[in-house]
Amino acid sequence: MNRNQNPIVDVNLKALDSRLETTFVEASALSGGLTNRCWKLKDSSDNQYVWRPNSPILDVFGLTRKQEFQVLKLLDEVSWAPKAIDCTSQGLLVSWLEGEVTDSNSTVSVNQLVDLLSTIHKTKLPQGHKIASFDYEQRIEHYWQQLDPKYHSQALRELNLKYQYQPVLPVIKPALCHLDFGIHNIVQAQEGLKVIDWEYAAIADPRLDLAMALDMVGEVSYSVVERYLSNRGLTRSEMQSYYCGVQAWLNHSRYMAILWYLLAHQHYQQLLYRDSALVLIAQLTA
Repeated sequence: MNRNQNPIVDVNLKALDSRLETTFVEASALSGGLTNRCWKLKDSSDNQYVWRPNSPILDVFGLTRKQEFQVLKLLDEVSWAPKAIDCTSQGLLVSWLEGEVTDSNSTVSVNQLVDLLSTIHKTKLPQGHKIASFDYEQRIEHYWQQLDPKYHSQALRELNLKYQYQPVLPVIKPALCHLDFGIHNIVQAQEGLKVIDWEYAAIADPRLDLAMALDMVGEVSYSVVERYLSNRGLTRSEMQSYYCGVQAWLNHSRYMAILWYLLAHQHYQQLLYRDSALVLIAQLTA
């Protein structure tokens, strides 16, 4: 068996072998990711999977594989998300999605992304579902407490005072949100676009998810929001409320991203994370 001589992966896979009554014959490390240092697996029948192990960094970012498993079980019948195979105390096993992960040179259009995001937000939530709701203020507090005080600059403290509470907006119906919906999590397959890495997903204000997604592609425009509303089957009278909501969430989501980047730098000491945080700090304090 080629398991990259990694004893931790080997132990996890042996446990999965017995639970799933199959034999994994190959494991290769997947590149990228921060909270999801994952492995591509192949079993003796040539079926392919992704093993998403638990790690201490999940706790740092307030995430659980159990929540991710519940989200994917809800999406079991859709074609644009991986299938949840098994969830253990050691991690989560999902199906492999064949295709190309998009990058900055991708030909995926903003309209395609908006169409897919609106489809996600239309997911029906059954009575008694076990998916947790996203709490912005709780997440900000959690990130802040996880940060070493050396990161608490005067500028960051001022931003925390300004953005630690969610914006006051008209209440709308929450939806299933991905909350990390960028091209880095989009797979281009023959059948269409698919979405991976559901670890941040939760029931949340869809205006927040839309704001984060559009901010990543630099296209927070009235026309794009209008397309989203049309896809959702919402009325033109709801247009202004949604557009104002997206605008209101923008800086709050950017502040949350700042804390995320600083936590990533704290744990991995990669300058890219620190520099990304500094760019956003300058943007919010300009």
